[in-house]
Amino acid sequence: MHTLDHLQGVSSRASLHYTGESQLKEVLQNLGKDQYSPQSLEQVGTRIAKALEKNQTSWVLSSMAALYWRVKGQGKKAIDCLRQALHYAPHHMKVQVPFYTKQGPG
Repeated sequence: MHTLDHLQGVSSRASLHYTGESQLKEVLQNLGKDQYSPQSLEQVGTRIAKALEKNQTSWVLSSMAALYWRVKGQGKKAIDCLRQALHYAPHHMKVQVPFYTKQGPG
């Protein structure tokens, strides 16, 4: 896997001081709202984790996991998930993955 450790934020992710992004909580809780009743953040995180157990190479699920860890304030885990998402993303999506997860859609 390309580690991206040449980027300062990635190489120093273990010492990253990161505050949770509470404004993303509602976004995560509304994912899949057409299929599931409203769920807590922890329930959404569990769904993402279980889906990743079944499909460890899903760049979409890894991106969702990164959003979860951003809400929880776990910057290192969020960066690790983004690294995995970038590794497995199709070539034409590799530019969009970081923008989507950092800026949000649209």
